[in-house]
Amino acid sequence: MSKIAEKPKDLFLLEGISVISFNKDFTKVALSKRDHLIYIYEITDFRNPNKWKLLNTLNMHILYISGLEWHPITNKILSCSHDKTSYVWSYENNEWQFENIVITTNLCYLSCSWNKLGNKFCECTGNKVFIGYFNEKSKWWVGVPLKDKEKKKSGNSTATTAKIDSSSLYCISGYTNANVRISSCYIKDIDEISGGEIKEFGSILYEFQMGGWIINVNWSDNGIAFASSQDSTIAIIDFKNQKHDLIRCSHSPITKIFPLNDNEFYSISYDRNIRLYSKESEWKIKKVVTEEKKKENKGFEKIDVPNANIFRTGNVADALKIFNQAGLKKKESIKVDVEKNDNINPAVITGFAINGNKIVSVDMAGFVKYWNI
Repeated sequence: MSKIAEKPKDLFLLEGISVISFNKDFTKVALSKRDHLIYIYEITDFRNPNKWKLLNTLNMHILYISGLEWHPITNKILSCSHDKTSYVWSYENNEWQFENIVITTNLCYLSCSWNKLGNKFCECTGNKVFIGYFNEKSKWWVGVPLKDKEKKKSGNSTATTAKIDSSSLYCISGYTNANVRISSCYIKDIDEISGGEIKEFGSILYEFQMGGWIINVNWSDNGIAFASSQDSTIAIIDFKNQKHDLIRCSHSPITKIFPLNDNEFYSISYDRNIRLYSKESEWKIKKVVTEEKKKENKGFEKIDVPNANIFRTGNVADALKIFNQAGLKKKESIKVDVEKNDNINPAVITGFAINGNKIVSVDMAGFVKYWNI
């Protein structure tokens, strides 16, 4: 796999990137640099972040932004924060305007995501999952919890991740007590249905427990759900047939899952690798996108700073410190010695997108990378 070389001027080195989301045609990007601000950039040169043009800085949150998603159809941005606020942003009259989301909660938000149509979203806060939508009567975005019985079943465990399926009728959620739950999120006022049995909003349709707290969940377009847990296990869930399969990974836990279809998905793990899983007779790793051979590494150099082996320890705080030190040396190139470490991602990958035949990944150390697929 080929990778585009980076230089300090090309990176968000001093801040890092904690959350990121691209617009539909990858001409703009919204991101946060581990702070309370949302930065909107125009991507004038995809391969050179140094040439990205800052268009707007959205300043309504006051604490760390934990969720950010730019919807490809509606062009609206959904954001949430540890400050217990959440907003829907719309671009009108040449500026971004925010709409507050009416949700009653005294706990911080951990994640948020749109549905496929952009008329509904889900957010995790404490031990509750909220389903949000625009109420035409009140002209407000409102959030409704998936019923009190959810709280009783999940106890005091935290809802870490949730996602609505492509039909907008079902929501999968994961908790720190290792529970995975699929619930009905049907809302009569906005959901259109054609045939089939529709369960009452909040009804639990399928539930099981994995071996560790749930890190990430997602759906394929055909309604197959995926979940990853801290014990390096991935679940593939066919809830309509009331069954699920498990993949026991030989690597570190999966932080993000991106299904291509029912039988293929990309995964990102704590070891900072991107892998393509595929199922024929059984689930196997088909390709490791982030592998790089030395002969393909022309122009890559060691990092000429103390304790360069920190990149193999996974200690993000120390890695960031070294990157920041090196970033101040204008004449130096920041490269990773891939002969000793074939994983060239220096910190946890926080963002992922597919743009044509390339994967775009960003990490907590501020690198923006492009991988051929």
